[in-house]
Amino acid sequence: MKKVFIIFLFVLINTSTLIAEVPAYYEEVGYYDDDPDCRPVVDSFLKYFDDELFLGTLSSDWNTGNNDSPYGVDTYDLVFYCGHGDWWEIQMYGSSEVDLTNAGNNSDGGYGLDLEHICLYSCLVVPSSIEVSNWWTPWINEPGGIFDGLHMVCGFRTVATKAYANTIANYIGYHTYNQNNSLFNNWRNGTMTYGSTAPDEDKCCMIFLYDPDDSSRCAHTDVYGGSVCTDHDPSSTYLVGMWKDT
Repeated sequence: MKKVFIIFLFVLINTSTLIAEVPAYYEEVGYYDDDPDCRPVVDSFLKYFDDELFLGTLSSDWNTGNNDSPYGVDTYDLVFYCGHGDWWEIQMYGSSEVDLTNAGNNSDGGYGLDLEHICLYSCLVVPSSIEVSNWWTPWINEPGGIFDGLHMVCGFRTVATKAYANTIANYIGYHTYNQNNSLFNNWRNGTMTYGSTAPDEDKCCMIFLYDPDDSSRCAHTDVYGGSVCTDHDPSSTYLVGMWKDT
């Protein structure tokens, strides 16, 4: 299959406001590393959801072969993580790391069982073309690329500051739970409204799948727990990146 990649600079996109709440049968989970400042950030996001679950993160919960275990990321619909990061990489307890370019479970098609959205409150973890020209390939590497079944990753292309983290996470969690907007817009609006204005801090980046045959099935319009689009073809490699440049 020919791989086609679509790149957009950051643009303003809004979806219609809904009056609803995320249904209880949707499952959310928070992971964090051993930085003591990270658990409160996860709590600021998850406190709005029913039966929220907090897990001190083990790399095995994210990696191939175990991510669909009872505590693995691929058994939940939405994951919110806070911890240290780098390009396509997050840190776990005991300074172990997860390489997101090689974490997908091939038997499920990447993170193709349940997981639809990942929010990564980490420095540098979602680089854009500003940082690296080939920003998309690591997400769809075979056999370990995580984007088979996954709809979207929200993160930062720059340093993610601690000073504003709880406020940003609180905003995103509240509006996501109340279905006031798409998760894409909640992440964008929260980081741009409450984040640092320094050029190398709190600049968001979102990577998501796009169906070229059906523009309505584009993950940045997903209202979590509501009009969530169906999973894409696991072989799809159409990725879109949107980010705040300055």
